[in-house]
Amino acid sequence: MCASRLNTIQGVSVAVTAFPGVYGEDEKVSCLVRNGQRPASRAGAFLQEPRGGTPLTQALWYAAADLLQRQERKRVILVMTDGKPDDVIGATNIIEQCQATGIEIAGIGIKIDVSWLFPRHIQIDSPADLKQTLFGLAEQFLV
Repeated sequence: MCASRLNTIQGVSVAVTAFPGVYGEDEKVSCLVRNGQRPASRAGAFLQEPRGGTPLTQALWYAAADLLQRQERKRVILVMTDGKPDDVIGATNIIEQCQATGIEIAGIGIKIDVSWLFPRHIQIDSPADLKQTLFGLAEQFLV
């Protein structure tokens, strides 16, 4: 699990949010891991399946609000998605607002091009490529 590995890096606090995180309620997001929690203790929460929606705007608002309350000097949102946002304008606006407040943001498209949406972006062809990709992005943000 990538979140557990990232959590082992000194000075890194990991939080994980799923979108959509609740069956039948496509606009809701679910907090899988809060800052300070050990991702391994929440391993079952990571068993997510595609549900047909991509409420990215809501997920980004949730993540940004959480980060803005944190005292860490560096704040980063890494988005992993296999779909186009349900609300493209809203997602674009919140990404711009994140950047304006100093939150860095990157997108990982899983079998989808996200270069048009995220300032930093990578496309992977398989979830199996995720671990290496995620560590490469984390390294870019930490150096």
